[in-house]
Amino acid sequence: MNKFLSIIVAISLFFTACKKPAAVSQQNTDQSTLSILDWKPLAFDYLVLKSKVTFKTKDNSVNATANIRIKKDSIIWISITPGLGIEVMRSIITPDSVKIINRLDNKYDKYSIDYLKETLGVDLNFYNLQNLIVGDLLLPLVHEDQIKDLLVEELWEVSQARKKVNALSLISKTQKKVTRLDARTQEQEQLLVNYGAFSMIDSLVMHQEQSLQLIQKQDTTFIDVSHQKIEFPTKAIAFPFSVPKKYEK
Repeated sequence: MNKFLSIIVAISLFFTACKKPAAVSQQNTDQSTLSILDWKPLAFDYLVLKSKVTFKTKDNSVNATANIRIKKDSIIWISITPGLGIEVMRSIITPDSVKIINRLDNKYDKYSIDYLKETLGVDLNFYNLQNLIVGDLLLPLVHEDQIKDLLVEELWEVSQARKKVNALSLISKTQKKVTRLDARTQEQEQLLVNYGAFSMIDSLVMHQEQSLQLIQKQDTTFIDVSHQKIEFPTKAIAFPFSVPKKYEK
């Protein structure tokens, strides 16, 4: 599987939201209700991104252009082009499947959620991945989540505990956007995300810079994303995905 998609899948698998939240301690928390949090998820139907992406591991560093299209809660479409300007991978991710065209190896692969669960032992959650891309809270808000008003820093701190993951997010009172995420699993895997360079686009506030640090056992992956184009189309957009006949299936 393409290295980029492996990282995307790893991140999304890393965050499997459970249906029932665990109890959260009230200690050092100003308020247990969500009423003080002046924040809402990004309200869009379609999103188009063109981004410069840098991947760094202990072994190598790769620069690429990522074109991403999203139909909210339905489709994430990704096209990856490295420095030479030739697409090497195209993928469509939906709530129940992952489809990959690998142009380097002339292969087409389709994975169901059941396949990923059986192979890797955890569920692929489409919605966690979508939230991570657009800069929303990684996990849906529930009343058991804890909100702390950090008056001096002009931030809200949101603590969320689920059966398999704990997430701590900082939300700017000015931008009303998530600026930092620190999430950890029971296996002590960790994802650190910073969002910055916010701008108003079509009356919506969106980050232009995003950095991620994925820590898994002895391996750490750094991903830096710079959005060169951000659009929120009001009409339906295309998600082209045509598998060449010569590709293995």
